[in-house]
Amino acid sequence: MSQDVILLADVPGLGQIGEQKKVKDGYARNYLLPRKMAVYATANAVKRAERQKGKITTLREKHLASAQTIAEKLSKVGLVFERFVGQGGKLYGSVTPKDISEELARQGAAVEKKSILMHGPLKSLGDHVVRVRVHSKVVVDIPVKVIGQVKKEDVVVAPEGTEQTEQTEMEAKQSAEFKEAEE
Repeated sequence: MSQDVILLADVPGLGQIGEQKKVKDGYARNYLLPRKMAVYATANAVKRAERQKGKITTLREKHLASAQTIAEKLSKVGLVFERFVGQGGKLYGSVTPKDISEELARQGAAVEKKSILMHGPLKSLGDHVVRVRVHSKVVVDIPVKVIGQVKKEDVVVAPEGTEQTEQTEMEAKQSAEFKEAEE
């Protein structure tokens, strides 16, 4: 069975503030009503929504305008994350939506982490593009670069004072052993 509800907030995939929608009973009763995102579409509620249509449209326009200003800030932002890299270029950590939202907040463009649209954390080095939903009608692509940093435990100081990684030291030992085997 289904119910008519009037939305009190924008609900992604359903509608915007002030719209009357038909939804299933369980969705209305268990999700929309407890979160105060909607009310049942009774005669009084419909009349009240009709009277408030002007306020709702101006409110929508304000939200859209503020979302567009935030989107302009975000489009100018480029994020760079430095993560530890092990042998073979394998990352020890990843870049999550939480990391991205914290870095955006530091740069003056606060965004909730649930607004960052990612299928999973970034687990590879290089350039990536992350989508951020600022508003139901405004989505911005942000360039994200993940660069590697060698852990100090993986760095060995050679006697001459030059740094070599363990891998290059092992390669030197193997080539010396190979040369001895040839002789």
